Amino acid sequence: METWNEYHEGTDIAASREYGRQYLDLNRQFVDLFRKGVVPPRPRGPFSDFKQVSVDLAAENTTHGLFQLESGDGVTAPAEVGGVVCRSAEPTEHAGRYVYFRIDDSFKWADRMVVDVAVEYFDHAGGGFTIEFDGSDLSAPFQGAYTHAGQNTTLQGSD
Repeated sequence: METWNEYHEGTDIAASREYGRQYLDLNRQFVDLFRKGVVPPRPRGPFSDFKQVSVDLAAENTTHGLFQLESGDGVTAPAEVGGVVCRSAEPTEHAGRYVYFRIDDSFKWADRMVVDVAVEYFDHAGGGFTIEFDGSDLSAPFQGAYTHAGQNTTLQGSD
């Protein structure tokens, strides 16, 4: 079995100088398990038995299984608004301002989950925000890669 993809993308499935037959052998092993219907147990970790995860955004974030990430179009900076230490979504060369989060893998205990998301925000100026998540809804943009989580939250400037 061989593909003609570029090796640097991590899509090679031919023997290679760097990995030999390792990738081929692992594919064979896991294809066999998949065909037998074997579902491996979820890995245990520090948040396996937790009912919630959270992060407090500040100059240094306080994380409890939820981690804020910096990315090309998701850049934040420490801020203080209304006497509260927080993080501000900063402009980048890309359109929009995003704040990205990652949940510890050991927290997700089912293939599909219903979750509640609580966001504390300062309503000082106009604008709004939307929550999107990696989803399994194939009718969502990019076949569910980004699923919209309901309504937009409109900021009224009401402090």
